[in-house]
Order: sequence, then structure tokens, then C-alpha cells
Amino acid sequence: MNRKKFRRVICALLLLVTAAALLPGQALGETTTREILSGFGELVPVFSTPYLLAKEVKGKEYGLYNTDGEQLIPFRYAGLYYMGTNCFCAVNEEPAKQSSKQAPTPEELNVNAIVTADGTQISGFKYGYLEVFDTYWACGWVLEKANYNDFDLTAGNDFHYRIERCDIYYLGDHALTGKKGTEELPAPLSLSRQEYQTAKSHGKYLYVQDRDEQIKVYDSQFNLVNVEVSSLDDPMYMIRNYSVVLRGTIDVLFDGFTAVKEVATDAGMLLKLTRLDYSGSKCSTVFTLDGEQLMPVVKGEIEALTKDYAVVTINKKRGLYSIKEQKVLAPCAFDKVIANGDCVDPYMQHGYVSVEKAKIRYFIDTADGTVYESPNPGKKWQRFGLLYVLNETSKSRFRITTPDQKTYDVKGATPAKGQNTGSGYLMSFYSSSYKNMLVTWHGEILMKTYINPFTITSDDKAVVQKKDGTYSLLEAVSTK
Repeated sequence: MNRKKFRRVICALLLLVTAAALLPGQALGETTTREILSGFGELVPVFSTPYLLAKEVKGKEYGLYNTDGEQLIPFRYAGLYYMGTNCFCAVNEEPAKQSSKQAPTPEELNVNAIVTADGTQISGFKYGYLEVFDTYWACGWVLEKANYNDFDLTAGNDFHYRIERCDIYYLGDHALTGKKGTEELPAPLSLSRQEYQTAKSHGKYLYVQDRDEQIKVYDSQFNLVNVEVSSLDDPMYMIRNYSVVLRGTIDVLFDGFTAVKEVATDAGMLLKLTRLDYSGSKCSTVFTLDGEQLMPVVKGEIEALTKDYAVVTINKKRGLYSIKEQKVLAPCAFDKVIANGDCVDPYMQHGYVSVEKAKIRYFIDTADGTVYESPNPGKKWQRFGLLYVLNETSKSRFRITTPDQKTYDVKGATPAKGQNTGSGYLMSFYSSSYKNMLVTWHGEILMKTYINPFTITSDDKAVVQKKDGTYSLLEAVSTK
């Protein structure tokens, strides 16, 4: 089997203890700030998500909020660590620091629990290693000490552990984005080390491979499914006689299609379906596992898919369809549709879609369809989210070019290192005169602080430390 190095989940929380003094912002008449959350001892954005790890001022436990200000997980855990697909590793007390020469005992390692972003604690605090397969499935490994000849995980270079037991959990609807789970969950499936080597999700079915490389298929109630698969990659949804069927059955799920592909998203697994029209051209659509059609049949093939968007290809030219708005945002006329992985919404930010043709970047204003060609800025300019930016140190200014090709200057300041994610709509700047500034992409200075920089979230909001040392979450609001 492939041996994995044991990786303890380490929380890299930002501890800023120096109080900041807030100064009035520069009032330009277009934008102001609104406070969403306030009065926290810590408030730390989780990258590429709308989540914030939070701690009360005098509390020791962490909870979770979203950037709309809603509490998702109460203050009850000594540590919360994001594992992806809306799942967290939680501990109820932080382990003591270990000497690099002393191996952690299994009792010190087996302390982790699975918690979903809707606040559901899926498991007890009993695992040394957690793995999340997707929004439907996760597992926890109970560890025991091992020698270097027969181990599954390592802590450092010298400490070896092996699986004593693997517990597999079905997460139901509790880890789906934007949803409060209501599904009652079954007890976990407990497997021995021999019975578990690896696993792969296929929606509400899980393929589990043992150490003899034999594969078993389980449904969401952990019933064995009587089907044969030769690989973990064999699909559960198949085409038979131009119909979509579930492997091992003849029941027709969807009729009239020539291809089906399973796609994991943070809102659950979706099915990309393809068929031929009367002229022999490929057409595509998307269904949920429950049979809901999310978009009409469109000409072309779906190349990339999220819960809200489909990148469609016709004759090697790409466009973007909005499942959320049920309309075409970009026609199939471009070489690339650009996804921004720094953002919660990767394909559209503040009404703009980024595309590329003949190595030239374009921005499409989805409100009126206007296409803006980006300038040829040269090597000195850098692209940040939706912006092109230039640090003109000789003129003591930072120049910003927005998607609609308007240019704004921020004088005497540069972006704060490591504090900016998102589309560039809000940015944290550093100034030798004002220390730290919160700036819009139009160059408006909304707020100034001493010493501590603003932290920009992946959906363009800002965490700031106030004069009393507490943290708040702000958003920019138009005054027009």
C-alpha cells in the first residue's frame, strides 16, 4: 500500500496582541463600511471559504461563524481545523507539547473528532487521523504504535503508527454548502486494518478497498451492494442503451443520453449528461442525484462544473453558463474561462467574469454584456484577482486598473503582504505614514489603523482589530 506520513493538523491562528487605534476614513462619497460582527478575541478567515474561526474575548474555546454573521458552531472546542468540503477536525483539549525525542502515545494522538460546518459533531474525540472524502463520506483512524517494518503513518521521522481500526461515517446532508443538515445518520462502519486500505466516494455510495486489493461497495446505510468493480474509479452511474442506470441495476434514471460523468461539488455530487442532437452535435445538461435537472440542455460539452456554474466547450471554445441565474454569462468564444481559487465564488466576482482569448485577458460585465479588453500592462504590472496593479515607488503611489479599465491611485502605500485574498475589491495597504489602510478597488481609503493590518476574506470582507484589542468583521457598502 502507499504509506502516508502522519500529519497533525496545526492551527495557524493569527494572534495579534497589539491594540490598534482607528482613524476616520477618507470620505469620498461612494463607499462606507458596515460592521457585521464585533467583540471577538480572535476572528480568523478560513481561506477560500465564507467561514471565520472565532474565539470569545476571555474564552478558551473556538466556534465558527460565516461572513454573513451567522454562528454555525458554538464556542465549545479547544481547537478547530479546516479539512475541506465543509468539515472540521475538532479537539476538546489541546495536547501537551511533545519533545522531538519522545513519541506521542496513542492516547495522546487519538483525540480528534469530525464536525461539519452546520454544527453537527459527527464523531467522538477518538481518532489520531481524519480523512474527508467529499461532502458525503469521512473516516477516522484509531492508531496504535508500530515498528518501522509495518506502519501506516509516521509522526516526524522516527515515530511509527498503524491503524488499529478505521471507522467510516456517512455525512448525509450535514456537509453540504449553505444547508442545515436534517438527515438522521447511521452508526459508523468499523473496519479492521486488513479490511481497510483506501476508499473513494461515488456520491451516496462508497468503494472500500482492502489490503488484498478487493473492493466492496456500500450504500449510505452501510449495506453491501451486490455489484462488481475492478477499480476505485469505476463509475456507479453508467450508460446502457442510451439510458443512465445505476451499476448492477436495469432501472432507468435518465433516458436519451450517450455519456454520464460523476462530479463532486461542495453542494453534493452532480451528474453531467451528454447526448447528440439531430445534427450529431454534442449537447449537455446537469442533474442532481435526486433527479432534479439544474440547467436546460445546451449545445456543447460541460468541461468544468460547480454547484452554480458550468464551463461549456464548443469546438475548443469555452463559455460560462450560470446555473444559479439560468443564463449564459460568457458565450463559447474564448480559449479559457478563468477561475479565481482565492474567492468563495471562483467564476464571478462583483458582476465580472474573467476570460482569455489569444493570450489576452478580457472581463465581461454580466449586467450589460460589455466586454473589456485588459491593457497590455508589461512586466512591471501584476494581476491580482480582477485587477492589474503597479507599484510606482518613484512616484510614491500604487496604481490600480479595474475590470472596466479605469485607473485609480493610492498614494504613499503598498499592499500588506499576506493579508489579501479575494477579487481585489477590498485590499489591505501599508503606509509608512498611516500604517495600515483599508482600500477599495477605486482607491477609496475606508479606514486606517496603527500597527495591525486588515485581513481580507475570500468573499471581499475585512477583519480588523480595534483599539480595545477585539476583532470585528466589516463589509464595504455603497452610499449611492
